[in-house]
Amino acid sequence: MPAAEFADAGFLPRDVPSVPRIGPNGRISGFASGGVYDTELPGPALAGSVDSAAGTSRDYHGLDDDELIGVLVGWQKTEAWAAAGKLSAVAELIRRRPGDPHGPGGEAAKTAGIPAEWGKFCADELAVALSSSRYAAGRMQGLAYDLAMRLPRTARALHEGVIDAFKAQIIAEATRVLDDAGAAAAEALALPNVAGKNPGQIRAAIGRAVLKVDPGAARERRKQAEKDPRVELWREDAGTAALCGFHLPPDEALAADQMIASHAEALKAAGLDGTMDQLRARAYLDILLGRDSRPAPETRDGAAGSADSPGPQAAGQDCQGDVGDVGDVGPSRQPPAGQPTARKPSAGQSTAATGPPAGTGPPAGVTAQINLTIPLMTLLGLAEHPGEADGFGPLDADLAREMASSAVANPSTKWCLTVTDQRGHPVAHGCGRPRRDADENRAAARGHPGGAPHGPAVTRNQPPSPPG
Repeated sequence: MPAAEFADAGFLPRDVPSVPRIGPNGRISGFASGGVYDTELPGPALAGSVDSAAGTSRDYHGLDDDELIGVLVGWQKTEAWAAAGKLSAVAELIRRRPGDPHGPGGEAAKTAGIPAEWGKFCADELAVALSSSRYAAGRMQGLAYDLAMRLPRTARALHEGVIDAFKAQIIAEATRVLDDAGAAAAEALALPNVAGKNPGQIRAAIGRAVLKVDPGAARERRKQAEKDPRVELWREDAGTAALCGFHLPPDEALAADQMIASHAEALKAAGLDGTMDQLRARAYLDILLGRDSRPAPETRDGAAGSADSPGPQAAGQDCQGDVGDVGDVGPSRQPPAGQPTARKPSAGQSTAATGPPAGTGPPAGVTAQINLTIPLMTLLGLAEHPGEADGFGPLDADLAREMASSAVANPSTKWCLTVTDQRGHPVAHGCGRPRRDADENRAAARGHPGGAPHGPAVTRNQPPSPPG
């Protein structure tokens, strides 16, 4: 009986050398963790090695699980290296098909021989050569230009197999709001720790970097995009339909997503069958069509109740004590805009967490819960550092402040403050509870000789243990 594995090979680190193993051919395998092929940069030699390891029948005979994962990583690095080569050829095609020599791009592009604008039919030529759509060819040309002219670190990471072409595309598209110097500065902030990151993590990292490098440019890009919103409907291959909105205001989209989640929970609580994905889809259509798919509740005499009876309200969330500065908010409707206030701590850097989103709130019986993190100096208007919405990503400073302003007047908003040291490690954390009404205060006063406290109560937590 073979011994059960304590961990699958794909979960083990690839930078720790394993014990060399002699393969069936009598050679020491180089694809084991930390082996010579496992750490080799991509190129013709690595491509030949992974092809040889695969075997003519592609059955990878003689490789154990660790070595198979090493070969898989080798193929991925080779694929990235090949993509870098193809994109460099596309950049050369652009150079040979110049458009307006006086177009945007500056003297740097002209000096390097790659025009910032290329010929009118260059994308068509590329599409025919690669049997792709003109849209796909145009995106490839844009990425090729960015890697050749604006993003040298990203180009090197792709060439060395650290990232793939899709991740390079994410970085390129996120930095197009910046000028050449700003794009280089943003990738310098995001690229050092990019190895091993998935696309979502890279999108968040480069998004934060863009907001730090030029908050104004990122804000204007968002505002311009919001002027061109759209909702598209198309037929899917399975015969089903897709309905999607684009360029929506982030605060309202966050509120809408929470409405869908809350209504899906109500459907589940009412006994409707289905997975949460299926219930979210039903909730999405319910909200758009103005109907309610919850089964009608039965009354005491067995008669069916009204289908329009209010459903269960989504439970609120507690403050999360994560490393970072997170707070919860749970307004059931849009509060009036107000001016947020916060007290600057005596030491360290701090952030105030807040916010229901602005915009039309969910209907009665639905409560939105959104975690919004904002640096305190940004909240006070003294800095332009980005905020962040949990499950969404970075927010420019203006939008974060707008969301906080909408939250400040609602008594159900929970505010939390985390104080960090100079290295960003949390050293103290506290949350404020909403003020109790008069009846609650009188009841509390009867049970406490000193009377009920006034204003929000603050819970002071012990600081998390420092890393390491």
